[in-house]
Amino acid sequence: EEIAPLLSSFGFEKQEQKVDCKNLDSTTLPEIVYMIVDKKVELEPQPISELPEWGFLPDSELQRSAILLFANQRTAKRNCSRNQKVIKIEKTDVFKISKSYLLSKGITRLILEDSLISLEN
Repeated sequence: EEIAPLLSSFGFEKQEQKVDCKNLDSTTLPEIVYMIVDKKVELEPQPISELPEWGFLPDSELQRSAILLFANQRTAKRNCSRNQKVIKIEKTDVFKISKSYLLSKGITRLILEDSLISLEN
């Protein structure tokens, strides 16, 4: 039997997904995270719009800058290029302590796997 192809669209492309943006507190991050940094410039924020897996976010969120964090070293190394290195952050409280510095640099979000964490209150 021949099955006719579907001609109608279901509207999945137009449907906006909702992401719960968590606030940064002591329970948001695990004890140890890994971060990719440039070998020359230690802290390089990345626009969320450059991350294809977050393309469904509204334009206001895509304009923001973020730091990518990884829960394990293997995943971080997989995303690392030649001019970058992976650093281990054993005390994630450093993000709470340096929150004002990160905000002054224009970094308003942390991305850990599938979680979006806000540095703003």
